[in-house]
Amino acid sequence: MNIKQFLLSAIICASALCTTGNEQEADPIRFEKGVHGQAAILNGMKTYLTDTSAVFPIEKGMTVSLWVKPTHWSHLAGLLENIGSFNLKKRNKDAGGLYIWNIKGHHTSALTPWNPKAFPLPTGKWNHIAYTYDQKGHGIGYLNGKIVAELIPGKNIQTKDIQIIDTGRHYNKGKFRIGLSYRGSLDDVFIYGRVLSQAEIRELMNGKAPANPLAAYRMDDPSHPGKDSSASKRHLKAVCGPTGKSAPLLGYTVDAPAAAANQTLVAWCRKSVDRVFHYDKLKSIRIQDVPVTEMAGNEWESFQLVLTPNRELKDVSVEFTEFKSGKSSFPVRMVKLVDYVKIFEPSNTKTRVGGENVYGEVVSIYPGPDAAPGWYPDPLRTINGKFDLKANRSTALWISVKTPASIPAGIYKANAKVTSGDGMTLHVPLSIKVRAFSLPEKKSFSHTIHTRSISWTTDLDSYYKVLSDYYLSTSDVKNDVKVSFDKNGKILLDTTDWDKEMDIAVRKYGQEWIFLPTIHMYGIPKAANLSAKWMGITMIQPGGKFTPEFEQKFGQFLVAIHKHIKEKGWLDRTLVRLTDEPHTPGDFKLCHETAKLVRKYAPGFKTHNSKWPTKETIGSTDIWCIGYLQPEQIKKAIARGEKVEQYPNWHFLIDRPVMDRRMLGFQMWKYNLSGILHYALDRQWEDPEALISPQLRYPNGRIIFGSGLIMYPDTNGVPTPSIRIDTTRDALEDYEYLCMLEKLIKADPTSPEAKEAAVYMKNAANKLVPQYEAVGNSLKSKWKTFLWELDPYVLLEYRKGLMDRIEKLQK
Repeated sequence: MNIKQFLLSAIICASALCTTGNEQEADPIRFEKGVHGQAAILNGMKTYLTDTSAVFPIEKGMTVSLWVKPTHWSHLAGLLENIGSFNLKKRNKDAGGLYIWNIKGHHTSALTPWNPKAFPLPTGKWNHIAYTYDQKGHGIGYLNGKIVAELIPGKNIQTKDIQIIDTGRHYNKGKFRIGLSYRGSLDDVFIYGRVLSQAEIRELMNGKAPANPLAAYRMDDPSHPGKDSSASKRHLKAVCGPTGKSAPLLGYTVDAPAAAANQTLVAWCRKSVDRVFHYDKLKSIRIQDVPVTEMAGNEWESFQLVLTPNRELKDVSVEFTEFKSGKSSFPVRMVKLVDYVKIFEPSNTKTRVGGENVYGEVVSIYPGPDAAPGWYPDPLRTINGKFDLKANRSTALWISVKTPASIPAGIYKANAKVTSGDGMTLHVPLSIKVRAFSLPEKKSFSHTIHTRSISWTTDLDSYYKVLSDYYLSTSDVKNDVKVSFDKNGKILLDTTDWDKEMDIAVRKYGQEWIFLPTIHMYGIPKAANLSAKWMGITMIQPGGKFTPEFEQKFGQFLVAIHKHIKEKGWLDRTLVRLTDEPHTPGDFKLCHETAKLVRKYAPGFKTHNSKWPTKETIGSTDIWCIGYLQPEQIKKAIARGEKVEQYPNWHFLIDRPVMDRRMLGFQMWKYNLSGILHYALDRQWEDPEALISPQLRYPNGRIIFGSGLIMYPDTNGVPTPSIRIDTTRDALEDYEYLCMLEKLIKADPTSPEAKEAAVYMKNAANKLVPQYEAVGNSLKSKWKTFLWELDPYVLLEYRKGLMDRIEKLQK
């Protein structure tokens, strides 16, 4: 079944078998004693307040004011949104980081960019927030009546960057919203069409509202939480939030053989490129013993064992024997239960075909139809003891194996024994075909990720073991190098705990990359962030230059840590990440400033840049990590001796086709890329409720599902995988196949077999990824249309062809 047939079947099933419910039905809003009268308690993941028609006349200036007592902060929690072009949101999940966004077109400006200390907003406490903005671009932020941030044109904001307030600019069709994704209490929300003085704001904070507000939501009427008590009567209604919306249980009919069946249970196998939904069922029961997968030695492969009973089964367990052929064998390495997350609307990956300017993260022209709303398989959960099976519903087990490096070729057979508490037993024969070659121990690719959760795991060994299983290097550590300076200014390093952790990560589990201690992935700030500090030292001065004190102290640190890392034998594994996604002249200057320090004080460390090669940054970078694929620039970078990796954030969305990830190995080989970077492994781990429907919501309202969440939390803060990371590992092993075959061809390029194999590789890459290129080499890069094959079985056929040719050429 190809992807179009699958989506059609899923949509038909959703309408035929499932009930979506009323998506506009919101949970009741609760109340508590507020600062003045009553306060509304919102769970903005399930319910928030909105008015689809509210327009605020704020051309002459604006003031917003409200009391907040959060119970939990999530990324981009919306307090007030779409007051014309303005949004009041939280930028980060932590206690600080309030942002006032002025969104016009694609651009945003914020009162407190990357400065969470300006608005400390701890959970469980009431705080008063106010913000004013005039028609000249002057903005003032207040916390509990005190000025804590200010935006002054010509002083701390360039005149050309001023974005004057705009009444008519509304995202999401003009929906004014209070509390989307915000969890906690709100009281006394006021909006004015003029700039209030500090004295008036303090009066407002004390419950004495100045006259003529555009809207006043006092939250005092439990029967009408969104009642506007001002003269304008801009009343709000409660509507369903991101996780409150319902979604159907999907399913479709599958034309595949069964592995085993009895009067109660049908067991059937699916490949890792297939997604198993709740109401999947076999077209007919045809028992057939066929290999569930083919693989090389020293390779990971996964498959699914699907169990579909005709009655409820309780206390089910599954036991696996080893896969055996003659005297050789290998065990099942992992058995997980496939779990589901809610997709209430398709990820928004749309942009105009024909040349859309894109900035920052890639807003790509993705091929293929949208997904259907529904519950999608993604988390792979640990099975704690026995589990239950529902009648006429399919439950999938995700089984992973890894072959030894020296294993002989052959058909390896195993048995799965399924039992239930009432005595039902079913034996399921399984087989895997092992090919006559092995993947090398040292891989040809890089696979790196940012991991916040490592800071609070209680089991570092298991954490790094999981990362190792997916060839991942983390940019972060739990135990950092401790840096201090004595009274004479001499640097002192304590590497004891860091060394112990690196012994686990590098020596025991072979982590490829170490990011520079104390700096890691995001330590070199943007040039605009003049408040950034390292070890208490101010880092940046105007113009994109380091301060003399930082340059001197950081130089000492580089010398000391370089000596230590060299003694450990890890010099060629150490990366220094430059300013993240540099895009201003100051940022470009900082890239060169950092590279100069590294090359002077720590030769051998590699500089890493999350930017495509541009004339402003060339010379600063050893390894590029790009979102914009520009083939000519990639070729030039490689010719200069640099490496080029990819930063394909949007390829890991839960509801996008599996081929969005699985094609990456062929894409990397075609465009001479050598690695992948994920921006985060564990976004929303701290928020179990958000994991029901894991989404990233952009300031303009765009929603995508699963970005930054590549694994899920298990016990002790240890990651458990997702289907997406498992298929990404498969893609990287596809890339290793291509590299192996390329080396074999180069060993005897004139032989007929080598010539044929070279043509085959090129045709495979062009068939699977016809086009993936950007045009231009500037800040504003226009995309061509992206094209790649969406049917994973086409890729699997090419993969078999690669195996055939590797076996033939190595003989």
